[in-house]
Amino acid sequence: MDNDRGIPKTGIPFAVQMVREKIGALRVMPTREEIQKLLAICMQAGA
Repeated sequence: MDNDRGIPKTGIPFAVQMVREKIGALRVMPTREEIQKLLAICMQAGA
């Protein structure tokens, strides 16, 4: 988890960072529902 995009690790929740990395890896613009599903999955995994 390096910081090559200039995103500070502090101040950004881990789940949001994970979602951003997934979006960046897919290089597609997900719908709001898809983002919410990813967030829910990440939060369950991190809980």
